[in-house]
Parts: sequence; C-alpha cells; structure tokens
Amino acid sequence: MLTGNDITKGEKMRNNLKVLVFLLTVMLISGCAYLAGGGDNQDVAITSSPEGASVVITTTGGVPMFEGITPASVNLKRKYKYNVTVNMGGYKENTVMIDQTLNMYVIGNILCGGIPGMIVDGLTGAMWVLEPEQIVVTLELAALDGGSEELYAVVSYLGENNQRQSIPVLLEKE
Repeated sequence: MLTGNDITKGEKMRNNLKVLVFLLTVMLISGCAYLAGGGDNQDVAITSSPEGASVVITTTGGVPMFEGITPASVNLKRKYKYNVTVNMGGYKENTVMIDQTLNMYVIGNILCGGIPGMIVDGLTGAMWVLEPEQIVVTLELAALDGGSEELYAVVSYLGENNQRQSIPVLLEKE
C-alpha cells in the first residue's frame, strides 16, 4: 500500500524529470547560430585561372582536409582556420587563408539562449563564419632564377568523368 509520503516522492521524481528534460531541450535548441546560421559546416568555392590547378586545403595546424582540382566546392567545418594552396606546373604557387569571423546569429544567443546556446555554438563551431566564402586565384607564370619568364600555352581537354583538365605546354622560341 502506498503512503502519502511515497506519492510525494513519486511526484517529486516526475517533476525533477520534467525539469531535466526541459533544460536539455533548451540547451539543444538554443544554439541559435547552429540552427539559424547553417550549422557547423560551410561550403567554400575555389576557382582558378587557368582552371585545372591542383588545390590542397589544410588546417592552420597542417592537417590535410581536401585535395582536388579547380573548380571545386568544399564543405568545411567552421571551427577551424584553413590554408588553401593552389598550384599548376609552370605557375607560381598561391596560398590563401580562410579565416573565421563571428557569426551574427550569436547575438541571438546573448538575447535568447544565454549560456547554453553559447556553449552549443562554441563547441560545434557554429559561432563562426568562414571567409572568404569564394576564392578566386589567378595563377602567375613562374619566373626563372635569372628573372626571365617562360611562356606556356594552356591546353584544355575533357578528361576522365567528362571533367575539364588543363595542361601547360612550354612554348619554345625558334
């Protein structure tokens, strides 16, 4: 038989459980930048002139994240800064940094979500926006040690998977 004291304990447990579920729900949905700002990943587009250049993306700590050919679109985690290196035979290597700026949706956390939302956005990286979002690299001809430049023609063709590829061909003066 249940006593009045037992019923009170059961009600207290249910109330505590309701409060816990409510707090967890608030924490999970209060990451304003995470929900409204696009999550913890962001697409970054990389193009080059000429097309078909090799592109390597690493974190600033040197961890490789992507290797491919331009043009490329890469989905990167917002919680890191990146170095994007673009190169092609006969051209100077070009490196661009992808930096982080504060996501303005974080202000919504300050106004509505408070500390739990800031924690969610901070842990996931959603409090950041990667910039630039579109990288356009114009490759320069490589110079020889004496300061003179070689002249190349770029031959483009459809390679594997019908993707355009380019090959620099050294032009020789007769």
